[in-house]
Amino acid sequence: MDNQNSKKIKTGGNIFYELINRAKLIIRLMLDKRVNIFLKIIPILSIIYIISPFDFPGPLDDIGVFSLAMVVFVEACPKEVVKEHLDQINHRSIDEDSTNEEIIDAEFKDAGTPDEEA
Repeated sequence: MDNQNSKKIKTGGNIFYELINRAKLIIRLMLDKRVNIFLKIIPILSIIYIISPFDFPGPLDDIGVFSLAMVVFVEACPKEVVKEHLDQINHRSIDEDSTNEEIIDAEFKDAGTPDEEA
């Protein structure tokens, strides 16, 4: 196993790992100029809601509003921009999913059987 592939190990369901990656994605999307400025208002408003003194009792509504706002923000961003940032966060190259391999067109012939042409 080469060293490059060992860096791509997934933690598989670790909630803290997923939260950290989601936070990185949101920060990257907020800084990206390709994301509409009006979409960037969603996370800002959710943070203002959390710190505002006018609040319903309990912290659960804050968590719910903030979580919903972050999901709406990511889903509303352009898909290709989100994919690009997720690939960078997960240390995958952008061209990894594209056909970067050389395609060879050939016919299959079983080497164990004699030629029928002879």
